[in-house]
Amino acid sequence: GLLASLGKVLGGYLAEKLKPK
Repeated sequence: GLLASLGKVLGGYLAEKLKPK
C-alpha cells in the first residue's frame, strides 16, 4: 500500500542519514 511504500522510503532515508560517512 501507499503507507508501506512511504515507510520503506522513509526508512531508507533515515538509514542513510544515520549511516556514518
